[in-house]
Amino acid sequence: MTFIHSQEDEDVVRQAVEDQFPGADQDEVFALIAPFLIQGGSRVPLCILKLAKGDKAKVARYAADAHRDWRDVIYWAEYPEDAALNTPEKVEAIQKLLEWAGQPRSAKLEQMKQDLLAERERQKKNRSADDA
Repeated sequence: MTFIHSQEDEDVVRQAVEDQFPGADQDEVFALIAPFLIQGGSRVPLCILKLAKGDKAKVARYAADAHRDWRDVIYWAEYPEDAALNTPEKVEAIQKLLEWAGQPRSAKLEQMKQDLLAERERQKKNRSADDA
């Protein structure tokens, strides 16, 4: 099924590109995200721009991610708190998912988990000291 995007969607995305990127980069940035207009309107392109925060290299990265699965880009942009690996529990859930899929646990994720646990302990000690 092919979707036809509206001129309004295109105008919104072009304006967002103009607001975030210098003139020399605008055509290139728009070309990276334009395919998603055809697939479903302005939502994915705007999510890519939100995540990229004015960085052309990040636009390319998030556009590549969206080509693999556009739902990831929407999730990261619209639900950043849920998407963030910012608790040891979330990191462990990813590790368990890897194991379930027959993949080895990630050493990088394990280090992230340990760092988050250490930070949690530091915060706990600071609260205890403040209460005393």
